[in-house]
Amino acid sequence: MEAVADRGRDNAFNLLRLAAAFWVFLSHEHLITGAARAPRGELGVYVFFSISGFLIARSWDRRSSVLQYLQNRCLRILPALWVVVLATTFVIGPLATHLTPARYFSEPETWRYLLNAVFDLQLQLPGVFTSQSYAPVNMPLWTLMHEALFYVVLAVLALLLGRHLRWFLFAAWLLLLGMQAVYAGTQVAPDLAGYFLGGALIWQFRNSLPFNGGLMALALAALAAQWLLGLGGMLWTLCLPYAVIWLGLRRTPTLLDHIKKNDYSYGFYVWGMLCQHCVVRFAGITSFWPHLALAFVATSLCAVASWFLIERPMLNLKSSPSFRQDEPHEFGPLRRTVRDAGGLMP
Repeated sequence: MEAVADRGRDNAFNLLRLAAAFWVFLSHEHLITGAARAPRGELGVYVFFSISGFLIARSWDRRSSVLQYLQNRCLRILPALWVVVLATTFVIGPLATHLTPARYFSEPETWRYLLNAVFDLQLQLPGVFTSQSYAPVNMPLWTLMHEALFYVVLAVLALLLGRHLRWFLFAAWLLLLGMQAVYAGTQVAPDLAGYFLGGALIWQFRNSLPFNGGLMALALAALAAQWLLGLGGMLWTLCLPYAVIWLGLRRTPTLLDHIKKNDYSYGFYVWGMLCQHCVVRFAGITSFWPHLALAFVATSLCAVASWFLIERPMLNLKSSPSFRQDEPHEFGPLRRTVRDAGGLMP
């Protein structure tokens, strides 16, 4: 039997997630090398959470039990996280620190770093990368605690509210839009929740949501206006999940079939900053383009290894296939609209 990730993934979600991971990676280059300009990494994170909301809401609807839902979520996010945390603490840390091994392992900070494995964010290891321009060891891990929290909150709300879930999510989403209008750019967690809810609501209202190229063009125009004119973040939360899911449901060229079957984005995301730090620490390269090239190659190798050695074997244990082609009715009008535009499935 093929891996779960190989079944029916005739869409662009893996490609979008990989692009989002690279965007975050690129945004960290100015922190690591001191480059003057860098893209805003938040955009990549928001794309991740929009896709996650859509797919996790779908995963909940397809569960055979709450235990299966939680098992699938844990298998996806925890094994690769545990490996990167252990490798950082016991391999990269001892090699990169300016402390002696005895001193390094005697520091409480070393052992506290292991709390990252249970989403308790720890950003420092004793003597590790402290002489570099940016000292936090692996900042991207901060989003994972929010991701895990949203998994659990969605399940609890679904159990409590049943068929009324969609309306509660819609009300919560409107509340978050109001918060963003008042506190634009100052509240990170509401921003992430807004994008996650946006993706989840697209799944919840998939049978009635207008989903066409005209609205996609309108969403992109609104996003461009926000970007150029500096309007409130509310427009992003309204439009970005719609645009991302619309793009995600599109077919990708045959040339990209490998990406459809193999999701390197998570590995790229959790290893990226570590590799960027290591290029400075061990190769002494701080010039932007040479650093970017070498860090990209190193991160790509780690991402590929993470997928084939850790993530895909764990996903093979999941009992529920994802995006099965023998269930075309699930997307309703949404699927038909995208199909007619050359989208998800024939």
